[in-house]
Amino acid sequence: NVNVFAMWFKPSCETEFEIHPQKLTVFWDASSSAGSRDIDKEINFLKQFISFHKTKQLTIIPFNHDLIDTAIFYTSAGFNSRWDDYLRDMKYEGATQLGKIDLRNFSSDIFFIFTDGNSTYGRSRPITGTAHVYCVHSSSSANDIALKQITGTSGGRVINLRTTSPSQAIAINNKGENWLMSISSSKGRTVIDQTLPVPLSKNIFLNGTMFAGDDTLVIKYGYNNKVTGIQKIYLPANIECPGKRIERIPAFRRFEELLTSYDWETILEFGLKEKMVTANTAFIVLEKVEDYIKYNIAPPKELEKECEDRGYVKKDTRHERRQMRLADDYDVLDRTAKAYNNKIKRWDKNSPGIELTRTDFENSSIEKVEINNLVTQSQSSVPAPSANLFGSTNGSLSEVVVVGYSSQQRRSLTGAVNTIRGSELSPAGNVESALAGKVPGLLVTSNDNGMGWSRNSVRIRGIGRISGGEPLYVLDGTPVSGNINDLINLSDIENISVVRDNEAAALFGSR
Repeated sequence: NVNVFAMWFKPSCETEFEIHPQKLTVFWDASSSAGSRDIDKEINFLKQFISFHKTKQLTIIPFNHDLIDTAIFYTSAGFNSRWDDYLRDMKYEGATQLGKIDLRNFSSDIFFIFTDGNSTYGRSRPITGTAHVYCVHSSSSANDIALKQITGTSGGRVINLRTTSPSQAIAINNKGENWLMSISSSKGRTVIDQTLPVPLSKNIFLNGTMFAGDDTLVIKYGYNNKVTGIQKIYLPANIECPGKRIERIPAFRRFEELLTSYDWETILEFGLKEKMVTANTAFIVLEKVEDYIKYNIAPPKELEKECEDRGYVKKDTRHERRQMRLADDYDVLDRTAKAYNNKIKRWDKNSPGIELTRTDFENSSIEKVEINNLVTQSQSSVPAPSANLFGSTNGSLSEVVVVGYSSQQRRSLTGAVNTIRGSELSPAGNVESALAGKVPGLLVTSNDNGMGWSRNSVRIRGIGRISGGEPLYVLDGTPVSGNINDLINLSDIENISVVRDNEAAALFGSR
């Protein structure tokens, strides 16, 4: 008694509507990152917007890691209140905390947030209110994803003044957006598979399930908490679609969500259940029974008996994966070490391999010793670790450098390891500049694009390395990607170790 349905329909509500704000509130990013923005261009856009709409009240709230000030300007007297000088004379310093903005505390027809969207301190998202939110920037390093999340379902947009002319920007800001905010069932028997809210388009696709009997969908349009339109759609339960595989539609919609939000095992189980090709399942053309046996694939019904006669039954790996999830860290590591030892002994039968020992740390006297950000153990009342784990135990631990799965004494290293303490770093604006001149063979250059924006590049002993690109940054033992300056502040660095040559490859491979 459950029907699967899918439908295209045209929204009864307009996608956009005109706005004419009389009260405008501006949150102005006054942090040190303002150096990457074109302040004059942003002020010029704001001035033209106010003039175009004849806005009567302008409230400016500058912020960095905290809200700095609140300045109110009235524009009725020819707009000679010199608010533009107020913005130009502002002192731009400190970090950026967008989470300090709470739009619920302000009464306004529209909100502008002038920022590049890169929050470097505290909470990273403002608390939304009920008015439209527009994010405006002129930075080449703006975080577009974060800015779109800030505008959200408020009906506002993201305005990039680097790629948009003033007239285009004004036209965009003249309109607000409606969203499909909610869908309810009049009889409570219909379930929609879509995640709401969704932006409006010319036609909207919906799918879901409905139980026995007719029903009516009640669709509400609007933005934030405001409802601008309601549409009702009658769903008869007796419509049939002969020849259509409509029941497969939920699987296709689920497939799109899985690719961006779930782990590999969930995707694998989905592919097996729905018989769909995913990033973790394969599509193989099988021509004979031997192929099913070779690739360990479940045969179709017509070949099951022949496979059984040959003694082949597909191995089900789901039980094994469940056991892996229930196993503790030591069991998983033990199985990995055994697999490693089996392979390494094929190359060298005399290799000692990896030896693991489970220790009851609660009942032994143990203190932690930190070696180059890798935590090891030294014991006072139990036997000392074996030499094949941490190198020679006769010397001082400070003379031992851990490299990958092994260890070496510092004097036996063939490559270079340089460590710079945080107190030795120059007070530059980023990590790369702070390293300049500190490490032999490390070259820091500035790549200027000729438009007032530059980026520092790091080369370690030339460019003829395995990876050929930027060096790999490891933050507290974890390799990271992207701009290192977006992940850590210079003042928070305790020390930086620069590892080169064979030791670098031993630790992290070709990266």
